[in-house]
Order: sequence, then C-alpha cells, then structure tokens
Amino acid sequence: MVPELVTHRASKGHRAALIFVHGFGGHPASTWGRFPDFLAGDLRLKGWSVFSFGYPSTFWLDVIGLWKADPPVESLADGLRTRAELAPLSPDRSLALVAHSMGGLVVQRALVDHPGFAQRVSHVILFGTPSAGLRKACFFKFWKRQLRAMGQGGTFITDLRGRWKARFGKTRPFRLLAVGGDQDEFVPRESSLEPFSSEEGAVIRGDHLSIVKPSSGDAPSVQIVQRLLTGEVEADPAAFTDERRRFQATVDRHLGKAGLDQDALVELALALEGVGRPEDAIALLERGRKPSWLDATRTLACSLQRRWLTGRRRADAERALELHGGAYAEAVEGKAPDAALYHGINVAFLELAYRGRHAAAEAMAERVLQHVEEGPQDTRWALAAAGEAHLLLGRREAAVECYTQVLKTAPLKREDRVRQALSMYQRATRVASLIGDRQAAAMLELVFRGAED
Repeated sequence: MVPELVTHRASKGHRAALIFVHGFGGHPASTWGRFPDFLAGDLRLKGWSVFSFGYPSTFWLDVIGLWKADPPVESLADGLRTRAELAPLSPDRSLALVAHSMGGLVVQRALVDHPGFAQRVSHVILFGTPSAGLRKACFFKFWKRQLRAMGQGGTFITDLRGRWKARFGKTRPFRLLAVGGDQDEFVPRESSLEPFSSEEGAVIRGDHLSIVKPSSGDAPSVQIVQRLLTGEVEADPAAFTDERRRFQATVDRHLGKAGLDQDALVELALALEGVGRPEDAIALLERGRKPSWLDATRTLACSLQRRWLTGRRRADAERALELHGGAYAEAVEGKAPDAALYHGINVAFLELAYRGRHAAAEAMAERVLQHVEEGPQDTRWALAAAGEAHLLLGRREAAVECYTQVLKTAPLKREDRVRQALSMYQRATRVASLIGDRQAAAMLELVFRGAED
C-alpha cells in the first residue's frame, strides 16, 4: 500500500506547507529522490514544512497490473483536497504544490474542482505535466484508466482545459510555473508548456524522470523552486542556472562561424538543445556534418530519434534509422564493436518501435550480442546493450541479469549513476511494452528502483 503522506520536515509553528505530488506509477518516497531534502535544508525556506503526498498508481506502464485498486484522476484530486484538510496539513496553512507528470493533472483538477482549496494555494509548480494531453503512442499498450485520462483530445483533458480557462484564465490566487525537460521523450513542450503563458514556463536540462531527481542543491530544478518560493523569480527561471548560461556562452562563441571542426560542431549542437533550440541543433548537424564524422553522426541520429519519440514525425524516424544503419555498417567494416553496439541496438529499437518489424529487430539483437562477445571497451554500455537485446529476443531473465550487472559495475558519481540508470530504465520499459511483456516490465522495475540509493 502506498503511504498517503511522507514527512520531510514538519513543525507546529509552520504556517505554510510545501507538498510534492508524484506522477503515474510514482511513489512519495522515491519519485523525487533527494529533492524534498534539499528544500527542507534551505534556510531561506525555514518557514515551510515539507511533505510528499502519495496515491495508488501502478508503476509507469502498468507493470504490476492492479488496476482495480487504482482510482481515477478525479478521485485523486478529491483525495488531495481532503488530505489537505487533515493534520498536519491543517486548513489554516498556505500550500505550495510541486507536481510531476500526471500529478500535475491531479493538482489542476483539485484546483478547478474546489475553490476553497485553490484559495489556500500560493504556488503551483508543474514538472513534465501533460497539461494538453499525450498522443497515444505504440509503446503505451498497457494504458488503463489513469493513463487514458491523459489522452490528447480526450474527455478529461478537454474538460480540464476548458474549466481552467474559465476559472483561472484572467486571474488566479497562486503563482504558476510549468517546467519542461529539454530531453523529455514522454511529454513534449507543446503539452507541458504551451497551455500556459510564456512567462509561466521554463525549460531545464533533462528527461522526464531526471528533471525531478536533482543530484545536488544547486540543480536547476531545485533553484527554480527555491527562487519561486522566495520571490526571486520574475521571468524565465531557467535563465538563472549556471548550466544554461554555459550553454548560451557556447552558442554565442560558435554560432555563425564557418568551418567548425567535429568537436565544435557537436558541442554547439548540444548547447543549442540545452537552450531549448533542438530544431536549430538538427539543422546545424545536417548542414555541417561530414559523412566521416562519427560523433556528429551519432549526435544527429539521436537528436532525430528523440524528436520522433515526441513529435512522431515519420521523416525523423526514417532519417534516424538511415543514419544508425549506415554508421552500423561502417562500424562492422572497421571492426569497431563499441560503435557497432551503439548503432546496432538503436537500429533494432527503431525496427520494432517505428516499423513494427519484430523479426528484423530480433535479427539485429542477435548481431548485437555477437558484438558483445567481441569485447568492446565500454563494459557498462555493452551490458546495457546486451540487456536490451535479450529483452527484444524475449529472454527476460538474461536481460534482468545484464541490467543488474551494469548497475553494479565501475563506480560512478551518484548523479551519473542515477542519470544513466534512468535512461536505461526508460528504454528497457519501453521495449517491454512494445513486446507486451508485463512480467519483464515488473522485473525491471525491481532492478532499477534502487538505482538512486
């Protein structure tokens, strides 16, 4: 049973409470990592108690299958409002709500349904929330009631946006900020940011999960919440982050220069993505890349693949598959197992996720496993690629063993370990959904859940 409230800091003297609300399949004690603790330790926020609110929801892609116990989003919204009336969230406390993914829909529904609750709320911060809904993608085969509510153009989203506009379109009693991740493959910016004004939006570095699992108190996500609660944010909060300034400095240094070498071209492309200009990054790589530049090719292929995952444009998938396929052939000819692994597993993924060709994906997965036997230098990546290959071939126990081993290999800095684990988990869970293997998805959840510890 998911606990209803986790206390990070509470005091009888505090008249304001900060409440974290997790998303679909999340958990109040694990979704956020150390995020609540970083805020609880900030002396500027000593007047705030800090809690995490929890509710029943299967983990991500319905990997457990207990949908009979999962209430609809409307009931979750009622539950949030009800819990806010009880100790230690007494009715006289001002509330700030920090929500992730579907949790942001729970918060918005509670605000439009309960005017008294909305009057108590001073701040609303939405991380990666599909406020305009999600397209039904092929890898969401496990959709049930909570996820159906997030469907683009569906009854729930249409009703929520209409009622939000009617109630809060002109004035609202709280400050709002919608935050998107520049690498979020699940919730594109048109869903997370565009339902609100440009002054109420920010983009930070990261994917759907990493944006709410900061590695330090200086992380952009933490800074954004700190600045909003302390009244320091006036416009674009992401502009205050050191990382974004570094990206902008790279753009200012290189953009417009002719004849950039491969390293500078890749650096500039990544910086453009970092400041929220992925379209410009792809155009730059297409224009300035030489066929022999393997790093630039890899960067371009991955950028196109990410854009396909969010925008579902056929041309992006076709081009990404073309680039990965060509680079794979070159790697095999040049006897470069590391590159063969990288491009080969991406070819296998696209054959399945885009083309729906199971046999082609399985054939490439077998070849990837052959490259693993050749002894690539990057042991971690070899294990991850092998895990995905076994998963594609229906060998769930072998896949789980590979992922278990990769999480135990060469010690990394915590932030690197968490980031890589989240990336592997998202990809592996997506593959499990594509092949319809719920048991594999459940086993993967158990393997990766402790990766942040």
